[in-house]
Amino acid sequence: MERVRSTTHVHVVHVVGGGLAGLTAAITAAESGARVTLYEGHRTLGGRARTADGPYRTNEGPHALYRGGPHWAWLARRDLLGRVVSVPPREGLRFRFRRAGALRRVPPVALL
Repeated sequence: MERVRSTTHVHVVHVVGGGLAGLTAAITAAESGARVTLYEGHRTLGGRARTADGPYRTNEGPHALYRGGPHWAWLARRDLLGRVVSVPPREGLRFRFRRAGALRRVPPVALL
């Protein structure tokens, strides 16, 4: 009788960038059993969805997670969503959108 030697192969995955795509790739790979190393060049994770500190909190990129969208559902299944706060309508009047080097009150048509 021949003995079969069992070897377990663990996949090693290196993910560069801790933005939404990098975090999604790292979490998915880890859930599949891979050993994951995530490399990020900034002090905090988030990529262009990161929020900058300062006198006013601002997003550093055009990312948004829409409640009920595919990314939202993916995060919810993994219990990765934090507290969500709605923007009061009056506060929405203070929003400004940068376009062609100027701040405007009306968002780009594509955003509507």
